[in-house]
Amino acid sequence: MNESIPGVHSDPEILGGTPVFVGTRVPVRAMLDYLEHNRPLAEFLDDFRTVDRVLAGTINLWGAVEVQVFRPAKESALQKIIHLIREAQRKKAPAQEFTDKFGTTYTYTILALSLLIVFCLGLVDAIGETLRDTLVQLTTPDHMRGRVKSFDQVFMSAGTYMGDAQMGAAASFIGVPGALIRGGCVGSAAVLMVAKFARSLRTLDV
Repeated sequence: MNESIPGVHSDPEILGGTPVFVGTRVPVRAMLDYLEHNRPLAEFLDDFRTVDRVLAGTINLWGAVEVQVFRPAKESALQKIIHLIREAQRKKAPAQEFTDKFGTTYTYTILALSLLIVFCLGLVDAIGETLRDTLVQLTTPDHMRGRVKSFDQVFMSAGTYMGDAQMGAAASFIGVPGALIRGGCVGSAAVLMVAKFARSLRTLDV
């Protein structure tokens, strides 16, 4: 037995010269038998507690581990899973790609259109209110102008809150989209009815 192997020695007076672990009568061959029969090293150390654990784990000078590779690592199941995960991370859903590509432009466009709509609504409301006040002042007899104007102010002040209450009630029953559509239809119908049955307003001579 090679005496240069640390932790192992051979003494003719111990097991007839069989190589053993230093300080024990445990032959090195016993550990090799465990490993050859696919029994873990920990089991050997539990069975032979006099053998130093660090020493037993470092002795591997009597054999070599042979590994046979049947396919490249990139063809293994684990590598395929990793590849699929990376591909999924690189790819994006169509909606996300659209958002990333046109998100900024879309946001600024919607903001500009919203501001334009708000401006137009305010402009139309201002024009309508001016026309309404002008017609009330010019078509109402002098002795009734104060009472008519007061009634108009009460109606306009309360009308906004009544409309809000009606829209809120409608939204609670049929939802916000349905309430908005309903309000638009009612408003459009009212304008069409006035245009049809109050044609004199178109040719009002003041």
